[in-house]
Amino acid sequence: MKKDVLFTLFLLFVFLLSSLLLNCSQKRTVVSDLAIVHTSIIDATGSQAQSDMTVLINGNTITDIVPSKSVKIDSKSKIVDGKGKFLIPGLWDMHVHISNDSIFFPLMIANGVTSVRDMFSNRKNFPTKLEWRNQINTQKLIGPNLYIPIAVFGPLQRWNGIKVKSKEGVIAVVQEIRESGADFIKVFDLYDPDIYFTLLSEAQKNGIHVAGHAPMSININEAAQAGQRSFEHLLGVLLASSSKEESIRKAMYAKADSVHDSFSDLAHLLYFIHPGEILDSYDTAKANQLMEQLKNSGCYICPTLSLWNGQLKVINSELIQNENIKYVPAQYLNGWSTFASNGFTAHILPSEYDLFKRFINKRFEMVNEINQYGIPFLAGTDVSWWNHNIMPGFSLHEELSLLVNAGLTPMQALQAATRNAAEALNVLNKTGTIEVGKNADLVLLDVNPLEDINNTRKINAVIKAGQYISREELDKLLKEVEIKIHESQ
Repeated sequence: MKKDVLFTLFLLFVFLLSSLLLNCSQKRTVVSDLAIVHTSIIDATGSQAQSDMTVLINGNTITDIVPSKSVKIDSKSKIVDGKGKFLIPGLWDMHVHISNDSIFFPLMIANGVTSVRDMFSNRKNFPTKLEWRNQINTQKLIGPNLYIPIAVFGPLQRWNGIKVKSKEGVIAVVQEIRESGADFIKVFDLYDPDIYFTLLSEAQKNGIHVAGHAPMSININEAAQAGQRSFEHLLGVLLASSSKEESIRKAMYAKADSVHDSFSDLAHLLYFIHPGEILDSYDTAKANQLMEQLKNSGCYICPTLSLWNGQLKVINSELIQNENIKYVPAQYLNGWSTFASNGFTAHILPSEYDLFKRFINKRFEMVNEINQYGIPFLAGTDVSWWNHNIMPGFSLHEELSLLVNAGLTPMQALQAATRNAAEALNVLNKTGTIEVGKNADLVLLDVNPLEDINNTRKINAVIKAGQYISREELDKLLKEVEIKIHESQ
């Protein structure tokens, strides 16, 4: 009797095991709006590529990520064969100035840039940018996701934006910006410290973050500790690493009062004066302490190496010599060979070129030093038609290459244009990496970018808001821009 029971239990075990193995061997059949199959995923979380994976997309959302061998895709689905290809999150350019949507937007998408952080709006042009965003979000206009600020200036910086002269004025302006729907506040260079810190405090109370230049009157670490989210162009890093920081800062701020009515004079003072004194007084111990402090603050650095590299090309008389210049209107391309064409650089003298080159090259060195401390970077180009040798979309890939040349790994550079960007804008919960539940903004590459960051240029397809855009369609976008530029000349 005991043997019969044992034999029965054995048969039951064999049956259950067989059923389990049979179930495991059967593929699950799924229907999806879009299925990218047999691809290698680089999700930008820091993990290495996952091979032979399938990504399922419904609407604008990634609904599943599974090994390709575990599912069978129903023929009702749109299926994209990703075999031998690499899927990355949609790229971000975190410092742009949009001035011509009919050219900027298609060039961004054609280059896999599915999100951008615009870095200047005022009361006059903000509604136009909101309308662009609405049209993109409703798929009436093809373009990247737009994150839009409103700029706030101190009274000495008499540029075209909102001015704040008192703490009471700051409170009212921040309230206005919160109600406007702006994503953040952009700050520039010249503020009374009390007004600046009030601006940060009020922004935090209203759930708005602040990004932009490191104010001249304030040490960059003090600004970071007070809550400024990101710092552009490395403007405050070198000054804060100088043993003569305070005397240089006071001298520059005092002079600003005498030149603030001239845009070019003020730009020259803010961005191109005192480089020799700052470089000669560079203090390694002070710089190391600064890096520790910035790391602890949780801020981000957006070095815009493309901006500085474009200016080096002017100094070295290097003109863009590639096929992409056909996407640049002639009136802008012609001005890229000289500093005189740009209000920011108009007063740089040939006698200052060598010193300016040293200043730019030191910025590249600083990127490596900052990276050693684990301070997160944002990939931004400062693209606008007035900045020399920078092209919408194309220059984001150059920025990634420059970041790697400066010391970042390919993964770190990729994260600067994906994960870090989303995190800095408080939207990592819905975008920036390839994960279930996140937005379907993706780029399919022909070659692995972790082996060579320049492979981000080798785009096979772009998925924007769940919509698949093939290489053929991307080329059509580029051709339409080329025709539009040709007809306007």
